[in-house]
Amino acid sequence: MMNRWKARVRLLGMASLSIFCAAFLLTMGPADAKATQITTPGAPECNGSLNGVGITSVGSSSPGDAISIPEHSDINVKMHSSSPDGWLRVQLAVLGFRYTVVNQTAKGTDLNSSVPVDKYAKYGVGLYQVVARVTAQNDPSAPACQGIMLVKIAGNPMSTPAGETAAAGVAIGLISLAAAGAGALAEGGSSKGLRKLGFCFFMTLPAILLTGGAMAGVGSPPPAPPVGPQQRVKWRPRFSFLGIVGGMLAGMSGLILLQQYSILYPTRTVGGVVLIGGLVFGVALPSLLRIFAVRRINRRQDS
Repeated sequence: MMNRWKARVRLLGMASLSIFCAAFLLTMGPADAKATQITTPGAPECNGSLNGVGITSVGSSSPGDAISIPEHSDINVKMHSSSPDGWLRVQLAVLGFRYTVVNQTAKGTDLNSSVPVDKYAKYGVGLYQVVARVTAQNDPSAPACQGIMLVKIAGNPMSTPAGETAAAGVAIGLISLAAAGAGALAEGGSSKGLRKLGFCFFMTLPAILLTGGAMAGVGSPPPAPPVGPQQRVKWRPRFSFLGIVGGMLAGMSGLILLQQYSILYPTRTVGGVVLIGGLVFGVALPSLLRIFAVRRINRRQDS
């Protein structure tokens, strides 16, 4: 009894951690960038381009608007600011999280920078957001004008650590889900129902042994003890550790593969939805398959 409650507490902790991670993706860090140009009050006016394409001419989240960047090349960012001494910060963003690749000042109103693809995207390819941010001084909290564009870094995802790891994650996640489903089918309903069946088998074992002994010539067979009606097994949801972990792992790894193959740019919101969806699927799959096991046990008891 105590072990069963410990298992439930562990699974509840796993589910709570998963929901916390999803909430973290949805609420923490910079907001998902949806606008191509944002100017806060008091910031210097600015405009610019990325590899010759104007910031305001394309969107920042649709894969169809992504600027193609060849392998082993540079991302050239040019910004023009109304402030004579501006500060330029260039960041790469994925899943709503940003990391800085350029942080520099410029004398005058033109700010130019080149971001080597091989240096900052050597672990993966696919879709990334480039955020160019201009402030009037070296102060990240100062009012800023920023431009956001989507880039598509060319390359084979299966030749990068990110692509290989994501593919392995999908495979491991699916295998874990299959194992959780197989466990639900073989488990035969609730553990309480299985214990009752085992108890009934244990009680009838002496009768089986005595019957076998009588058939060998040791006395006459005694009458079998009456067996009362057995309680039907009730279906309950199955919370499987393998199912929960496998669902979340397969979902997040699949999302990374979509990003690596330039099919979908994963915003923070999408990441949170996928994480929660993987958790729900990891509980739903073994719980639904458990229905067949419960039906099989109840049919066996009724016959």
